[in-house]
Amino acid sequence: MALPDLARSAVVALPYTQAFSRSAGSSSRRRRYAAERARLEAVLADGLSGVAWRQRKTYLSILVEKPFHNSDAINVVDRIADAVKRAIRVDDNWFCLLRVDWLIVKQNPRIYVTVGQEEGGDQVACSVCGQLKGPAEMTSRGKHSECRLCNAEIGAARYRALGRART
Repeated sequence: MALPDLARSAVVALPYTQAFSRSAGSSSRRRRYAAERARLEAVLADGLSGVAWRQRKTYLSILVEKPFHNSDAINVVDRIADAVKRAIRVDDNWFCLLRVDWLIVKQNPRIYVTVGQEEGGDQVACSVCGQLKGPAEMTSRGKHSECRLCNAEIGAARYRALGRART
């Protein structure tokens, strides 16, 4: 599988904190996480603001420099993804993890977040065939979107089910 050719990307470095672990635990830890989350979102919003982000597949790479081996780098993924979602205003169902890695760094550990997208505008996923297409190529029905081809096939099937011939 080839790596994506990122047309737009940005890298943000954040100070490491244990508060990003998804196992929040006590109420004092949850309050500390809420404060750290606000700071994280502000740093990400500032660092990622110079790019015109689109509603399309968005690639994340996360490198966690942790001071000790007793914390899980994978636990920060959900927290970072939530903060990136709010910073770039792209729904996290478009996110794809390219890489999650960790290092033990005793002095000034950081979390590096790389966000990138391939060339192109907004996309919508067809709820029938799964293809990704531009919004102009889609028909929307409530929460579901269908490409024109699938929409035509659905319409033809409805006519057949009603016993009518489509002209």
